Amino acid sequence: MISRLARAALLFELLVYVAWGVWLHVGQVPLWRIFAMALAVALLLRLVVTLGPFLTVVVLRLRDGRNILGVGFGRAMLGEYVAKSLSFTLWQPFERRLMPPDPTPTPGGLTPILLVHGYLCNRGSWRVMRRLLGERLPNPVYTLSLEPPFARIDDYVQQLETRVATILAGSGHARMHLVCHSMGGLIARAWLARADGWSRVASLSMLGSPHHGTELARAGIGHNVRQMVKGNAWLTTLEAEEAGLVPRVPVISVHTENDNLVYPPESSDLSWAANIRIEGVGHVQLQSSVDVADHVVTNLRRVTLE
Repeated sequence: MISRLARAALLFELLVYVAWGVWLHVGQVPLWRIFAMALAVALLLRLVVTLGPFLTVVVLRLRDGRNILGVGFGRAMLGEYVAKSLSFTLWQPFERRLMPPDPTPTPGGLTPILLVHGYLCNRGSWRVMRRLLGERLPNPVYTLSLEPPFARIDDYVQQLETRVATILAGSGHARMHLVCHSMGGLIARAWLARADGWSRVASLSMLGSPHHGTELARAGIGHNVRQMVKGNAWLTTLEAEEAGLVPRVPVISVHTENDNLVYPPESSDLSWAANIRIEGVGHVQLQSSVDVADHVVTNLRRVTLE
């Protein structure tokens, strides 16, 4: 569904450019200039979409008396611009063509890895991270697309359960590695607490997950984003459900000090995880960062890659 919505938005954008181009061409503007202007507008539009959350975070940091820009702010903004533009213009709208299909689970293989995406995304958002992990590990990497996009986080728990059960049954393994981005980390936590997930997980890596909520969620749409508002009752209930559950597998939670969607950035920290702080990386860019991939691989290697 996300891919269809994204393609529809791109089609509408293209039609606007075509109509504008026809009007300009009737006015004797050369085609090369029309193309250049349309390209410039497309790039500017994506820059505005990227800058908006960053500027919001700057205001919040100023309000809270923090360093306004933070170390690596410019690098994070540029990296997020590239990562977000590619993810929402190519990788996710056309994930069926640009994202390789998942391998078929077969007995005798290595411990599987499952990538769990976040809010308003699909499996295509993992295109770069999947390649980075594949270059560093021999284990098969799987994905899933959670639907519908604006449902409650609780509604995704059964979808994750079904995907995990299918992969484990096909591979013959008792456990698998989970790598989660943003809201995906909350889905994984709910699944772990409610579906005896800890007995089936070999390691857990969470990237930019708003474990204690984010103030920017107030601007989102849908039940799931409301559950990610800082101080939301759903988050408090989840913490209560986790009480007494001590993970016996390697767990990391990576947060970027320059996160443009999770604020405050340390909302991604958990008392029962190894919390890793990085700089110079944006929120969406966490899924394509080489440094983040290395942290994930290090966490996975704390478990014997059988």
